[in-house]
Order: sequence, then C-alpha cells, then structure tokens
Amino acid sequence: MTFYYLLLVFSFLVALLQCVIPLWGSFWQRVSWMQLAKSMAWIQFLLLAIVFFGLGLAFFNNDFSLLYVAQNSNSHLPWLYRVCAIWGGHEGSILLWVFMLSVWTVAVSLSSKKLTLPTLAQVIAVLGFISAGFLLFLITLSNPLMTTVQIIMEGRDLNPLLQDPGLVFHPPLLYMGYVGFSVTFAFAISALLQGRLDREWGRLVRPWTLSAWCFLTAGIISGSWWAYQVLGWGGWWFWDPVENASLLPWLTGTALIHALLTLEKKELLKTWVILLAILTFALSLLGTFIVRSGILVSVHAFAVDPWRGIFMLGLLTLIVGAALLLYAVRVQHFTVKPHVLPIFSKEALLVSNNILLSVAAFTILLGTLYPLVIEVLGLGKLSVGAPYFNRVFTPVACLVLFFVGLSYLVNGTQTKVMQLCTRSICLLAISIGTSVLLLIFFTHGLQWKVMLGLALALWIILNTLYVIWRSKKLGLRQILQTRGAMLLAHFGVAVSAIGIILSSTYSVQRDVRMTVGDSVQLGVYRFILQSVYDLQGPNYTGAEANLQLINATKTYLKPQLRYYPVSNIALSKPAIDIGLWRDLYVALAEPLNDNTWALRFYAKPFVRWIWMGAVLMLAGGLCSIVQIKSKK
Repeated sequence: MTFYYLLLVFSFLVALLQCVIPLWGSFWQRVSWMQLAKSMAWIQFLLLAIVFFGLGLAFFNNDFSLLYVAQNSNSHLPWLYRVCAIWGGHEGSILLWVFMLSVWTVAVSLSSKKLTLPTLAQVIAVLGFISAGFLLFLITLSNPLMTTVQIIMEGRDLNPLLQDPGLVFHPPLLYMGYVGFSVTFAFAISALLQGRLDREWGRLVRPWTLSAWCFLTAGIISGSWWAYQVLGWGGWWFWDPVENASLLPWLTGTALIHALLTLEKKELLKTWVILLAILTFALSLLGTFIVRSGILVSVHAFAVDPWRGIFMLGLLTLIVGAALLLYAVRVQHFTVKPHVLPIFSKEALLVSNNILLSVAAFTILLGTLYPLVIEVLGLGKLSVGAPYFNRVFTPVACLVLFFVGLSYLVNGTQTKVMQLCTRSICLLAISIGTSVLLLIFFTHGLQWKVMLGLALALWIILNTLYVIWRSKKLGLRQILQTRGAMLLAHFGVAVSAIGIILSSTYSVQRDVRMTVGDSVQLGVYRFILQSVYDLQGPNYTGAEANLQLINATKTYLKPQLRYYPVSNIALSKPAIDIGLWRDLYVALAEPLNDNTWALRFYAKPFVRWIWMGAVLMLAGGLCSIVQIKSKK
C-alpha cells in the first residue's frame, strides 16, 4: 500500500498547487496560470480515484495487513458490506469526503462555459485549499493505508449497526450534500474577492446549491429510514447530535435557496446570501466533524487521539474564520440602497422564510453545542434532549408552515390585501374545520396543538389544489413547467408535517412477555407468537420469531435477534408490516428464560407519510434544477 500512500501525498501536493497557482493567476491576470486550474482538478480526481479503488480492493480481498481493514472488516462479512466498509470508519469516511470534493471540483470544471476565467480559477483554488486541508489530515493523522506490523489472520468485523443496505446509500448521499455546499462557498469567496454580486451570479450558483441540497435531502431521508429499519426502537428521529448535524446545513441551505431567488428577482439580500453560503458550508464541516470526531458524543473522544481533534477543529476554524474575515473586509462592496418591500409580496415572504429557517437552525445549534461548552468549561454535565428541541422548534415549524401556505396566495410583486385575506381566511377556515372533524371522528378527542399543525398542513394542500384549479386553463404540463418545483416541494412539506404530527402523537407502544402460543392485542390488531427458532447468518447467529398478525388479512412478521460473535454485540432486527395509513412494528429482545421472550410492539399511524413527503420535497428540488437548465 506504499504506492497508494504516495499517490495520496502527491494528491496533497497537487491540491496545494491548485490552491496557489490559479489564485495568483487571477490576481496578476496570468491566463496560462488560470488555465491550469482545470488540469489540476482532473489530476487530483484521478489520483484520489485510484487510491479509493485501491482501498476498496483491499477490503474486497480481505487484506488485513492494512490496519483500517482489520479494524472494520472480517472474512465472514458479506462482500457488499466489505466494500461499503470503506466509509464505515473514521479514516475511510474522510477519504470518501475528499474524493467527493474532487468529484464536485471536476463537475465545476466541466460546467465552466458561462464562467469567466478568473471566477473559474478562484472557485477551483478555494476548493483546492479545502482539499489540501483534508488531505493533510489524511496523510498525517488519519491514514487509512497504514499497514500493521504483526500478522493479522482475521478482522474485527464491521459495526453490526452498519451491516445494512442503508450503508450503501446513506453516507455517500449525505457526504455529497455536505461537500456540495463547498461549491456555493467557493463561489461566495470568489464574489468577495471580485467585489461583484448580481443576478447572473445568483443564476449560476442556484443550480449548485440545489444539487447539494438534493443530495443532503436524500441523505437525511435514507438515514432516517435506516434508523427506523435497523435500530429496533420504532423511531425515525431522536434529536441526537449526529442527526442534528445533518439538519443544520439543510435548514440554512433551504434558506439559501430562497434567498438566491430573491437575489435573482430583485438583486436584494446580497450580503445575506454571501453570509448564508459561508454559514451553510461551515455547518456542513461541523456536521462532518461531529459524526467522525465524536466531539459531541463524548468530550473524552479527544483523549484517544487529542491531535486528531485539535487538527479537525483547527481546520474548521481556519476555513470558516478566513471566510468570515474576508466577508468583514469586503462586504461594503455589496451595499445596496434600502428597499421597502410590500408586506404581501413574494420577496417579503421569502425574507420571512429566511428569518424563520435561520431561527430554527440557531435553536438547534444552541441545543446541540451548549452541553459541550458547559462540559469543556468544567461547569458540569448537561443533557439537552428531545423535550427542549420539541418545545423550541415546534412554534418555529408552525410559523414556517403558515408562511408556506401564504406563499401560494401571492401573485407578482404585490397582491391586493383584501383579496389575499379573503382567500386566506376561506381556505384556512376549511382546513381548521376539516382537521377538527378528522380528529374528533378518528381519535375521539381534540388536542389544540395537533389541530393547529394538522390545519396548517391541510391548508398547504388546499392551496396546492387551488393553484392547480385556478390555472387549469393553462394545462397541467404548463403548470408543472412554471410552478411545478414549488408545488411539489411545498406539498411534500405538508405531507411530511402530517406524518410527523400524527405518528408522534398517536403512536401506540407495548412491551410484553410472550411464550409460544401467546397473543397480544394492539388496538384493532392481534398478534400471535407461533414459534421461535434458531437463526444462522453469514457472520451472525441468533433467533427469529414468527408472529401471525390477524386483522382483515393474515400476515406473518419475523423479527430477529442477531448475535455477532466477533464484535460480541447483540442486535434486534425488527419486522415491519408496511401500510399507507400505519406501520406495525415488532422488535424481538433478549430471552427472559428458555420459553419466554420480550417483545416490543408499535402501531405508528401515518409514519410512512414522513418519507413520502420528503421524497416529494426532493422531487421539487430536482424539478427546479431541470427548470433552470431548460431556461438556459
């Protein structure tokens, strides 16, 4: 593996040149120096691709002479997970991160027709600077190609929680989203260096921002689904610091997309757009470090390798600090005359959207980082859990839903106040009445918080239907071409909101002790434990229960309890009966004695709507990219 390590070192040297030469060329107007940016981007991509392929080959061939392979794989591990274990640990995930950065850099070089040569050179130089920092981290403190001195015949195995098809999709998608925001960040730095920011800049940057946002959305969707399928807890979001780390750049990235729309239409929010671009990438870096350094899961993670933690925080401080310093020095170049926006205008609603999303991101960031700060200062240990986040995030989320619904009813730059109020009151009254009737009829009770959230979500859905009905003369195809992205994304927000509200409020859980032949009632559903038998997998043993679900039809659920002997970990693999209106979820726990087993049952109404709505949001983002490309 010495050859691949040399390639990694050479890639670091190329990244340094990529950072320096094109940037100097843009300052001194040396065309030949600026033209080298593309070549350097391609060289770095090819070098990292070879290194990445070499590490993957080592995993596939069970080459335990590599310490990283020995720590994260095993000869009994299925081949798919052996390959995916490349990013299953810290070192490999950082290599994946920097490799994806090279992919984004090459993508910029391939899409450079509308970029001026100085802009292209500066963007690639900034991406080279980021890449150089991560590559230095790889070759000094997180080398995935380090060989072992002793002969290792068998590896430690991959973390059993990661032995799921979700490992194939979730980390790469999430990292593509994190790294993708580096392109927007690089464009923002280029704009600061040149002192130029206009509508054309917004049109160039918005597709890159949307692409990164789509990848991040897909990563969050797959991660949420992975947690739901694998953990056996019946949940999809736990307000864990690692989960919050992905939500933070998603919120600011969503705000950035809307701010770019305002910039394109009115050339407003110039300084805010630049700041959002910097902060979104800063939160992406923070998310990467939280997931892979353990700084928030446990402060004592630094004790394992303090230099690694110091380096990661130093790199974050250097990149973000330099960007904010440049922003402070150059921001006066983007000052514009004060502009009064009509209260009922698209631009005013976009600004309100930005404020609310920023407040939501700040409250989550505060709850995520505050325990760390308290512990570092020696003021004790503090745990901030779901109650805090639910309490502070819910009001902001309701306001976001309200303004999303209001955005449908605004046409052009200003709408007549009376017309707006009439439409709003009418549709909102219908939504409130419908939500009240549905809750009373199906739940035999009325919780005002649930009613409010459900009414706002229904209001968005009714607004979508109203827009389609009002524009029916144009035809569905014309509607989708002009407003399809907004309709899909906002409709997805409403669908996800319904899933979150109803599944969080009306889920039913039962923990029971059962022997073969016992039955348990969960609402209208009845489960019978018919048998429990031994389970033998490729690298695990365990038990599998066979439960018959009796309702309108007969269904069999087979939850598993797996034991991985190499890592000495027992893991519950739940069984889920999927439905459009509800999921029935069963998890098998440790046996209580020879004949008795502990099982956990969930009935989760509308939980599937969470992912359905998220997919619609993702479709809206993709549709927006297609619309931008079609206009060019």
